[in-house]
Amino acid sequence: MSSMHHYHPLQNHYVLTQIFKYLTEQRVLYSCVQVSSHWYASAAPFLYRRPIPKKLHKFINTIADAAQHRTLLPYNLMVCEWILADKPNALFMSQCCSNVRYICFSKHVFIDESLTEKLLKNWRRLRSIVLQKNATDETLSLIAQHSQSIESIEIHGCLVTDNGIRTLLSHCHAINSITIVKCPSITDKTLNALSSAPCTSILQTLNINECQFTDSGFAAVSLFPTLHRLSLQALKINSGLLHLAKSVPQLEELTFRNMPKLTDNVVATFGKTCRELKRLKLYQCKEINGVGVKECKTIVELSYFAANMEFGELEGICDGCRKIEKLTIDAKLHDVGNDEDIICAISQLKELKALGLYSGSLISPLDKLKLQKECPNLQKIN
Repeated sequence: MSSMHHYHPLQNHYVLTQIFKYLTEQRVLYSCVQVSSHWYASAAPFLYRRPIPKKLHKFINTIADAAQHRTLLPYNLMVCEWILADKPNALFMSQCCSNVRYICFSKHVFIDESLTEKLLKNWRRLRSIVLQKNATDETLSLIAQHSQSIESIEIHGCLVTDNGIRTLLSHCHAINSITIVKCPSITDKTLNALSSAPCTSILQTLNINECQFTDSGFAAVSLFPTLHRLSLQALKINSGLLHLAKSVPQLEELTFRNMPKLTDNVVATFGKTCRELKRLKLYQCKEINGVGVKECKTIVELSYFAANMEFGELEGICDGCRKIEKLTIDAKLHDVGNDEDIICAISQLKELKALGLYSGSLISPLDKLKLQKECPNLQKIN
């Protein structure tokens, strides 16, 4: 009988001894045993995915045996993720493993439209699809035809066009997460299609990286009432984001990375209009100086990465954003009198739990003690 490796945390002797050493009540012990005995039935299906190449042959044989009911457990039905890294096994896996929810088209292997259609017809329970490099509008059309229940789509470096995106959005109404990365043929028309698509009312995550979008495109989008996470990278836009900020009232997480035209005015507008904003991440946005961050008064996490930063900017952020629990500053601070000034500024964050400060100066053990005294919840420094 074939066998397959099981990840079972309660089979580890060290873990067992550490757990049971602190268990004294009989009811808790019983619950722990229940977790162990039911692990295979509940958690295991989510732990199966494509193995490393040297174990692939054995894995495929096990799946074949399971499909013929020659294994103790239905391993073929436990596979939930698969990377399409080789054509020979792709169709076999789709025929044997009907419970796959997530697939990724590898950028190193070309899967033609004929094979893609067969795969999508067999995998009827897909919820997430990642396309890399080789996908076309025809690929998106096949997804729209056979995988209308998908909830997440990622498109990386593909020659898809606005027409392909429009077809996808018009048929896949359950999409709540969209990622588009380095697709040169995608234009503002995709933004227009997105703002009028059925999934707009449930969209929660939008990631856009290095595409041909303009300020005019973002200025034309309508309301995204349920968007919680927005990440924009390597886009040469600014003013269009002023309109976008007013279209995402429920935004909780905002990331800007390598946005050369982004200004503090945009960041401040997001802070003023998005009253649910909890996490703000700014990476290498050279026009940002921290003034806009002060308006993001509801954030509990701030990551700020820049070449340089004036001390007054840090002081203003700590004064304006008193709810911050996790603060990461990676920038050389200028105009700092001494380390005590830094400690005094950060001490305003009474809710602070974790601090990462990479400013060119080290925080001494004594300063750490002072900071922990002022911020009683602070557990981690650098």
